[in-house]
Amino acid sequence: MNKYLILLIVVLSSMFVAGAETIWHYNASFNSFHDFTPAPQVKLGEQGLSVSNPSDTTMLVLSKRTASDEQYRYLVRFSNSKAKKNGHASPACGMVLFYKNPSNYYTLKMTAYNTHPYDEMRDERQVKVSLYKVEHKKVMLVKEQIVSSDINLYNGVNSLCVDVQKNAVNVSVGDNRLKELFTADIPKEDRGDVMGLMVAPDGEMQVERTVLSYEKCETTKIMTAWTKDKLEAHFAQSKNPFEGYWEYLDRDMDDGIARLGGKYRIALVATGDGFDIIYVSGAQVGKSEWCEGMLKGRLTKTIFNDNYKAFWIDSTFRSIDDDVNGFFESGVILDMSFPTYKSKIRFSKVL
Repeated sequence: MNKYLILLIVVLSSMFVAGAETIWHYNASFNSFHDFTPAPQVKLGEQGLSVSNPSDTTMLVLSKRTASDEQYRYLVRFSNSKAKKNGHASPACGMVLFYKNPSNYYTLKMTAYNTHPYDEMRDERQVKVSLYKVEHKKVMLVKEQIVSSDINLYNGVNSLCVDVQKNAVNVSVGDNRLKELFTADIPKEDRGDVMGLMVAPDGEMQVERTVLSYEKCETTKIMTAWTKDKLEAHFAQSKNPFEGYWEYLDRDMDDGIARLGGKYRIALVATGDGFDIIYVSGAQVGKSEWCEGMLKGRLTKTIFNDNYKAFWIDSTFRSIDDDVNGFFESGVILDMSFPTYKSKIRFSKVL
């Protein structure tokens, strides 16, 4: 089986402050922080990690971990402590991407503001999500989008997420469910392998968690011998009621933890102890990487009728096999459950 690396709640081990020496300060695991070295700008509390910037320059908090693969996801779930309704823009908070050195990196930041702070009739609260490139200390806007729904506009918690692909970066944001905002092309030569947090002058962010996940996977290793013609010929003579095509029906997911990679159409092919799940179509994340006939997962029989242990290969080719279950409802609905990720996806049989 391919080996995949998942770094949950990774973090952040060095702080760079303009005019100050580097401070190595903490390591993190799921919703808790370990090996923390106190620093004036960083405080550990019951709600997570508080990072404040009293200086007049942007503060970068960098991870000791590096993302050396071409494809990975980096998610930060945090609140902007100063994003209160005060009629003025709140100091930006967000993440650092592709850090090479203090003069060359990218930032992805969220800024809350009022459109017309002195006109109550026209005033509207919005959040601006901006991707910047810093090159030789020159700051250049790459892409930007305004958000006013499905997001906490004041000092509530939001998730800011980037999916790094070989040729592009997909940016998503949301309070409870991630919403795709935009895609930006970033040349490979611009990409450093360090990420982290950023806080604008006079800003403060309360970090609930960060997630770095990536895989080292050769997609050819999950390519099966099944083609459309072979599948249809096999299903034409099959007497197994579960074999055949299945298509996406619905989902119940916490998009702050996991997100839907596509409205998949899959095929189930019986094996000696269950079923292989074969990808047919429907990928949205990593669409160019997924090909018909790839293995999407596997169902393995249990002692209970219509209940299966399972593993699933997600949109980034990461294998998920921790407490994954498959269940057939009335022979026409396949329920794939991922309790660790508080998520469920259902497929319906194509009759």
